[in-house]
Amino acid sequence: MKKQIIAAAVAASVSAVALADISITGSTKVNYTFTDTDGNGGTKNGFKNETDLVITGKTGDTSVVMKLAMDEGQSTKDGKSVTKDTVLTTTTVVTGITTNATTTDAAADLTDGFADGAQANLTDDGHAHTTTEARAVGNSLALEDVYLTTKIGDVSLKVGDWDNGDMPLRASSRGRNKVQASTSMGGLNLSWVSGAEQDDEISVGTAIGGLNLSYKKKTGAADYSVKGELAGFNFSHVALTSDTADKDRDVTEVSTTAGGVGIKVGMANADSAATITGDSWFGDYEDNTGVYALAAGMDVSAVELSTSMDGNKVVFRHASIDKDTATSDKDRSFNKIIVTRPLGNGTTFEMTYTDSEKDGTPADSNQSLDLELAVKF
Repeated sequence: MKKQIIAAAVAASVSAVALADISITGSTKVNYTFTDTDGNGGTKNGFKNETDLVITGKTGDTSVVMKLAMDEGQSTKDGKSVTKDTVLTTTTVVTGITTNATTTDAAADLTDGFADGAQANLTDDGHAHTTTEARAVGNSLALEDVYLTTKIGDVSLKVGDWDNGDMPLRASSRGRNKVQASTSMGGLNLSWVSGAEQDDEISVGTAIGGLNLSYKKKTGAADYSVKGELAGFNFSHVALTSDTADKDRDVTEVSTTAGGVGIKVGMANADSAATITGDSWFGDYEDNTGVYALAAGMDVSAVELSTSMDGNKVVFRHASIDKDTATSDKDRSFNKIIVTRPLGNGTTFEMTYTDSEKDGTPADSNQSLDLELAVKF
């Protein structure tokens, strides 16, 4: 009898697992980068790795998505794994009084895998006391996005935390406790988004004569976009406008194919008080992590050529960065060659050579070689 009960329980659990619609996808890449800086700036090299996981659970019209990422891990020359910053909390007793001091070690030198330490001066009755704590930090898989999508009648709902994605003009941002409702009505696509960390956004989109038009209204700002295809050319124009003077940004892109070569041309413009902070084929200017940290009023123009050669995808990119007004900021540019090849073991190898220049400033000009091995699953 006991064996029959156990068998029934196992069968029930197996059936439950079989009925569950759960999928796991992701990617991992490992990069080796060598950089040679002009003007006796020396050389540096190192490895880093990144991993992304997406877990999706689905039942009927409802899905729950969880995105996890390890982006900050880095292997140093002595083999220790570190992340960029740490937050150190110490408890110090000062003449009988317990004081908690929390400091952020933002400027710590982590190349050895250990924070240099955080210091807090605590004064009691004229006596100063200092406490210092250091600790090792390591790679971690962080939870980034968690959201639910479902449908109620003709209305699609999305609730939770998610990122608004990369684009050439603005940095991506992750909103918390957001809600989005969207539907279609009379040829119009309507959407409303709000959240704990953002004001309401209302979007309207439609298609007219082969053109996709959209308008988004936000507090103190509005976004416009026009995208389409004409005579073999794909084009798009996106404008991020602001109610504040001299803070508008816009980007125009045109692409086509001729003789087996893909051709793409783009121009991103920023008013004198606006800054381009996007991450795209124009370059990575998001949060100063790219080739350059752009200043207000800097424009970016770029061209890309791509083709296939002996099973390799070969891409050449050139971007020029110009300042609208005469200041100490110099004109800048970079050339990039990217060769990508799928390997027989399921991975993809990519080699990227970048030559970046800043007029009259050798210390900000460098050449780098990045070798990447990546896999998706």
